Order: sequence, then structure tokens, then C-alpha cells
Amino acid sequence: MSLIKKTLLLSAIAASLGIGIIYLVLSLFYFSTNQIKTSTLGLPVIITLIILLGLLFATIIVLFLQVSVFSRIRQLETQFQYLADNDDYDVTISLEGNDELSGFANRINKVITTKRITDKALRESELFYKTIFEASADAFVIIDKDFYPVSFNRKFSFQFGFDDDDLKQKDLISAVIKSDSTTVSQIRNSGFDKIIGPVELQAIKKNGERLLVNLLSSPVKLKENNFILLRFTDITTIKELEAKAKEQQLLIQQADKLASLGLLVSGVAHEINNPISFISFNLSYIEKSLKEIFPNLDLIAKDKNDFKIGNLKYDIFKQEMNDLLKDLNEGSNRIINIVSDLKNFAKIEPEHERMSFSLKEITDSTLRLINHQIIKKHIEVKSNIDESFSLFGNKQKTGQVLINVITNAIDAVETITGKIIIDCRSNDDGDVLYSIADNGCGMDEETLNKVFDPFFTTKTNSGGTGLGLSVSKSIMENMGFVLFIKTELNKGTTVSLQFPKEFVK
Repeated sequence: MSLIKKTLLLSAIAASLGIGIIYLVLSLFYFSTNQIKTSTLGLPVIITLIILLGLLFATIIVLFLQVSVFSRIRQLETQFQYLADNDDYDVTISLEGNDELSGFANRINKVITTKRITDKALRESELFYKTIFEASADAFVIIDKDFYPVSFNRKFSFQFGFDDDDLKQKDLISAVIKSDSTTVSQIRNSGFDKIIGPVELQAIKKNGERLLVNLLSSPVKLKENNFILLRFTDITTIKELEAKAKEQQLLIQQADKLASLGLLVSGVAHEINNPISFISFNLSYIEKSLKEIFPNLDLIAKDKNDFKIGNLKYDIFKQEMNDLLKDLNEGSNRIINIVSDLKNFAKIEPEHERMSFSLKEITDSTLRLINHQIIKKHIEVKSNIDESFSLFGNKQKTGQVLINVITNAIDAVETITGKIIIDCRSNDDGDVLYSIADNGCGMDEETLNKVFDPFFTTKTNSGGTGLGLSVSKSIMENMGFVLFIKTELNKGTTVSLQFPKEFVK
């Protein structure tokens, strides 16, 4: 039964009872005072009149309630129904008037407005933190008490290759960081109680590849439930940069040593140059003097058959002196050339300074500098450089490359049977290929792939620094040239320097 029907029925009963009670009271009052005589109306008529009057009053009451109460309640009901069906808290709950119902509607509207503002703030806050979560450069993942992932950001999916289906009902600890048993144990035992890390470890991607990361584990509480937030920071690039910085630092130290060595060599060359100049000058004077003395000595020896000088017969003495002077001249000239080569090698030239120089000349100079190594191993070094090849470049740095490459070739070949051939020729494009080929031990593929890495050396026991080929390749590239290697294990290696035609005359 509707509220209106209930109200109508109750109002009719109440009105009838009210009228009946009033009639009864009046009848008793008048009858007792004898002011009114017995009614001529019968009892049924009186009851019918009472009921009709009750219905009339009830109808008036219901109409009043319908206009002032029930219709407004229906308005509220309609607005509440719309709110419930559409979950639209932007709707305004209101009723006209200043009575209790309009006041009730206003209070409800304030509650809805407060909820609307609160929900908006929550949505904005959620969007704000979700944006940060998704836009982070680090990979984040939240795991539950079973170590199953509850949520993770795009970076985690991109970095490790997992999607939602991959991680459903999957122990993330076992899937990603199982390589570090100590950290796994700490997270399982204490991850919900305290922060763990950051720890440097190798995480495992979906495809099995390993990724160097810093892992930070933090306990979080959401909706009265305990979770663990894992943050993975990719430090692969950082470590590579640190390694390169360390390499550069070592290169700087090595360059500083070479610079100091260059100054030392220059000083030694200068100190040697002075006395050798005296020796060369005096040898020339002695040779000239002996040429003037020998005719006179010849006359003496002619008259005196047993004429001796320095306990030697004069003929033998004369021959020995000529041979001795020849050897002294050759020796002093060789020292002069070595000193000159050392000074040229130690000379500090500006990084981009270029000049035209003979490839044959710089090759011969290099071979003179390392001649003692060639002699020591009793190996054959053959140079087939034509005098017509001239290079426009940095002479000192080109010499440094040749020393590094030829020294490597000497170290690679066997004593006595070793052979090195230095050749220079033009290719079909007009570029010049300068090659140093040896019949040494050669290299396997693994060694060849690492040969240009800084500080990689196969000569640790003999003092190798691992910088020769790395520095040489860098020098060649900086000058616009190319250095490449062809090798065969146990058969030999050929190092080629390619000079573009615009740099060669």
C-alpha cells in the first residue's frame, strides 16, 4: 500500500474517531443539563454523518499533504534515483521553499558536494601519482605476500619484457632476481618490515638476458594490506661510462708517462748529441791528419823494412787505421741518425699539425729506432717502400703508429725464422695501402674481436700495456685514415694502414 493510501485511510479513521468523540462528548453534556432533548435522528444516520465528515476532513488533509509533502518527496526520490543509477555526483539535490524538507535537501546536497570535491581530489591525486609511477625512468613493481606482482609501470614491462599475462600468479622474486640468493632471502624474510638496499645485482629479463641494476625494496601498506615496492634502476650505462672514465684516466696517465719519457728521451738525445758532435768533428780532423801523415810514414817504411807502429807492421797498421776510421765514421753517423730519430719521435707536435713527408723516410727511421729488437731476435725485416710515396699528415703520430705495429709484429714472430714484410701500394680507388705482414702466431677470432680494446693485451708477462693498437687506431681515425687487421691463427697477421688518395702524393 502506498504512502498516500495509508495516509488517506489513517486520516479518515482519525477524523471519524475525532468527530465521533466530539459528538459523544456534546451529547453527554447536553443530555446531562437537559438543554437538548433526545435527538430525533436515529443512530445509523448519526454514524453515517460522522463517517462522511471524517472522509471529508481526511481528503482535505491528504490534498494538503500531497501538495506540500508528497510531491516534494517524489522530487527527492527522483533525484536520488538518478544519482544511484548514474553515479553522477555533479547533480544538485534541491527543493524550493524554506521548510524542513528543503533544509533536508540542502544538507544532503552539501554531503554530495563534499563527496564530489573529495572524489575529484582523490582522482587527481591518483592520476598525479600514477603519472609519476608510469613516467618514472626506473622500473617499479608492487608485489603481495605471495610475491606475486600486483602492479607495475611501463618501464618495468619495457625493461624486462614482461606483460600482465606473463606475471599472473608468478613469483616475481624467482622470475627476475633469483641470481642473487642473498638478496632474495632478505626480501622474503624481511621485505615487509624494512627497507633493503639499494643492492647492485644482475636481474633477468624475460628472454634470459641479464641486466645490471640497483634494486631497492621498500615495505608499503595499502588498504590495510602489506606489500613490497621494488625499484629497479638500470645502471648498465653508468657502469659503462665509469669503465670508460677509468680507461680515459689510465690513458691520461699513460700519455703523461709517454710525455715524461719523451722529455727524458729528448734530454738524453741532446746530451748524446753534444759529445757525438765532438767525436764526428775530431774524427774528420784525425782522418785528414792521417792522410797527410801517411805519405811521410810511407817513406820511412820504405827505408826501414821492420818499421812498426803500435806493435803492428806499418802495412797492417795503415790498413787497420783506414778500417778503424771507416767504422768510427759509420758508428758516429749511426748514433747521429738514432739521436735524430729519437728527437723526432719525442718531438711534441700540435694535434692537428700536418706536413708532407716521405713514407720511406719515416719507415727507415722507425726501423732504426727498433733495430736492436730486430737484431736480438735474428729476424728478417724487408721494406719495399717506394720513395715516391709521400703522405700529408702528422709525422710524429704516424711514426708512433708504425712503431706500435712493427713492434707487435716483432713480438709475434719466432726467433731466427721470423719474417716481416713492409709494403706500400695503391689500390684501384687510388688510396694507398701500407701493410706490415708477419709470419707469426696470428690470432683467433676471440682475440681479434678484442684487439682494439684499451688495455687488452696478450703480452702481460713481457710488459704489454694493451694500448698500442687501441691508441694507433684512434690516431689513424683522428687523422682521417683507416687501420684494419687480417689474421689467421698460426699463420700470421697483416696490419694495413689505408691512406685516402687526397692525402697521398
